[in-house]
Amino acid sequence: QLVRNARRPLIRNLDRVPLATDGYDLFDLDEVHRLPGFVPVMSSRGCPYSCIFCSSADLWQHRINFRSTENIRTELEAIKSYGFNAVNFRDDLFTIRRKRTIELSLVLGELGMVWGCETRADAVDEELLRIMVDNGLCTIRFGIESFHQKTLDLLKKEESVEDYYRALEACARVGVPEVRNSFMIGLPGETEADIRETIRIARSFDFTTNRFWAFTPVLGTEAHSRMDSYG
Repeated sequence: QLVRNARRPLIRNLDRVPLATDGYDLFDLDEVHRLPGFVPVMSSRGCPYSCIFCSSADLWQHRINFRSTENIRTELEAIKSYGFNAVNFRDDLFTIRRKRTIELSLVLGELGMVWGCETRADAVDEELLRIMVDNGLCTIRFGIESFHQKTLDLLKKEESVEDYYRALEACARVGVPEVRNSFMIGLPGETEADIRETIRIARSFDFTTNRFWAFTPVLGTEAHSRMDSYG
C-alpha cells in the first residue's frame, strides 16, 4: 500500500535551519581535505519559475525563501575555520535579488573565499558580474537548454536567446574564470537541425564549458504529465 503524506508547510524563515557546519565534527575532515572540489552551501530554497522539465516548482511550490546575509556569513566563517576556502552555492537561482547578491559577494570577498553559483541569464548584467568576480567568483553556471526561441517558449523558460547572448558576452568582457552551460537534447518538437545549430552556437563561445543532457520527463514535472502528447 502506498501512503501519500500531506504536504508540510515550507519553512519560510531559513535562519531556523541548523547550519550544515554544525555536523562537521562528525566527519574525518583530514580525508575530505584531500579531495578536490567545493563545499556546498544553500543560501535559498526554491524558484518562482515554471520550467516544464524542472521539479523545483513542485517541490518548493513556486516560492523562493532566503537565508539572511548574516546567517550565511556565520556558516562561511565556520567553513573557513575548518580549513576550507572554496564554496559552491547550490541555489536554483542565486542572483534573483540583486542587492542581496551584492551583499553576499562582498562578504565572500571580505573572507577571501572563491566560489561558484548557478543562475539565469536574465538575472545578471555586466556590472553585477564584475562585482561578483572582484569578490572571488570563479565559476558561474547557466541552464540554457537550447538556442532556439520556439523551444525555450515550449519549456516555459521565460528567457530569450538574446538574454543568453548578452549574459555570455558580459561574462567574457568581465573575465569570469569559468562559465558552464547546460543544454538538453531531444526536446519536444526539436529537429536534428535544431540540435546541430544549438551545438554550433554553444561551441562558438569558446571560453565556456558546455554539457549536453538527454531530455528526461522527471516525475512531478509538467513534462512528465504531458509525455503522451510528445509522442
